[in-house]
Amino acid sequence: MIDFFEALPYWHRIYWTIAIVATIIFAIMTILSFFGADSDMDIDGDGDSGPSLFSFKSLVNFALAYGWTAALLYNTIESTVILNVIALCVGIGFLLLVFGGLTLMLKLAKDGSFKIGQALGKKANVYLRIPGQKSASGKIQVSVNGSVHEIDAWTEGEELPTGAVCTVTQIIDKSNVMVEPA
Repeated sequence: MIDFFEALPYWHRIYWTIAIVATIIFAIMTILSFFGADSDMDIDGDGDSGPSLFSFKSLVNFALAYGWTAALLYNTIESTVILNVIALCVGIGFLLLVFGGLTLMLKLAKDGSFKIGQALGKKANVYLRIPGQKSASGKIQVSVNGSVHEIDAWTEGEELPTGAVCTVTQIIDKSNVMVEPA
């Protein structure tokens, strides 16, 4: 096997070396990620939590695509310059594809918790009547980010009957709001 490798032209050996080393590193990183030992360090060293174009993983992804493209097309494309340009384009394209995919996946991980401040200004339906002049609380149902929440509500005006439509005008505390007729 070593004789076969040494018999290859210089640039072909370089491409195969890049492809094989990048593949081994990629396989090790993949196996480690299954066991939770997944980390990445930016080139500037700050260890940012989001994906980065300039990180060790990005460099490995680029080398993987560049090395395999150049090694496999070496006998097809005679010009080393054209081969390197094509391999660079494939490497950069693969790098951007992986970066874009990771960025999109991280956008899927959003905070779905409800914060009462999100109800401010929203239309709501009175669920349990709300006595007037802040004499007692009632309940409203308000839709925030596609889910309906039941919140204790007060009004300074006249009584709001069950089924009435109102608007949340003020957040009193973390479980009470002020409403007025819509």
